[in-house]
Amino acid sequence: EILEVGCHFGQSTVLLHEAAAAANDCVKADDGGSTYSEQGHSRGSGFCVGVDIGPKIIEHANTKYPHVPFAVGNAWNVLQLLKVKSESLLARGEEKPCETTSSGQLFQMGYDLVYADIGGLSGPDGLMESLSLLDSLGNSLEPRC
Repeated sequence: EILEVGCHFGQSTVLLHEAAAAANDCVKADDGGSTYSEQGHSRGSGFCVGVDIGPKIIEHANTKYPHVPFAVGNAWNVLQLLKVKSESLLARGEEKPCETTSSGQLFQMGYDLVYADIGGLSGPDGLMESLSLLDSLGNSLEPRC
């Protein structure tokens, strides 16, 4: 489960999405603990969701790559990023254990990987803003890698 923040038109999101699905297909364990390859089995459950703050950018990405999940989102709004993951899982027909917030809302915790393309943060404070955002994403979304 991968999040790409600042996905723009989605070219790298598609590559990450396909790699996550392919990696999940390579080896799976059945109930007996043995493994089998992807031959004859459905696609894996790995995925990448792309998020960008621009609605028109996301509209373009959704049109060009309808098989990949994209969402409008603000990287500074961590709860929104977690909801994006939960919505993506539901759209895929997957159910996973959820955490409950203090307001009673359910969401999936964390991502396995978080990629951030935040080159749009510029100006005299751009570097500090970028580092602050990366620190916030790392602490809040708890990526495993």
